[in-house]
Amino acid sequence: LTTLTFEEGSCLEVIRTTAFQKTALVRISFPASLKEVEVQGFQGVSTLRGISFPADSQLERLQQGAFNGSTQLEDPLVLPATVVFLDRCFNNKYNPKISPTILAVTPPELGNGGKGVFNVNGLNKIYVPKQSVDAYKNAWTTYKAYFAAIPE
Repeated sequence: LTTLTFEEGSCLEVIRTTAFQKTALVRISFPASLKEVEVQGFQGVSTLRGISFPADSQLERLQQGAFNGSTQLEDPLVLPATVVFLDRCFNNKYNPKISPTILAVTPPELGNGGKGVFNVNGLNKIYVPKQSVDAYKNAWTTYKAYFAAIPE
């Protein structure tokens, strides 16, 4: 199994703890209904190159280690506007470095005191809505130097 795609209209809301840990997935297309990836849901999936969320995504929470060990993730990595909580979910040293986009206008709450959501050694930029750049810089001080407005 290298590709995981959920059918349109899927009712999946939660990916449970370690559900896909250390699998050989390369690409994942999540359903709009997904609200949470629990602790280490995809931890150790070193082959993972791409994850995508639909425009109408309801994703709210990525828990500790959700994608840790997925060191081959590539841009675009776009987190939906509905995200309210992130906890050490992309703490990898990416090569090449990534520039994730977070569509949430209000900066999501960070677990672990705001440390380790992203590994700064694997980042180019973190793109956020233009009107929210200062709010992110104030809320996520560890990543202050990495924020930029989403390119138009």
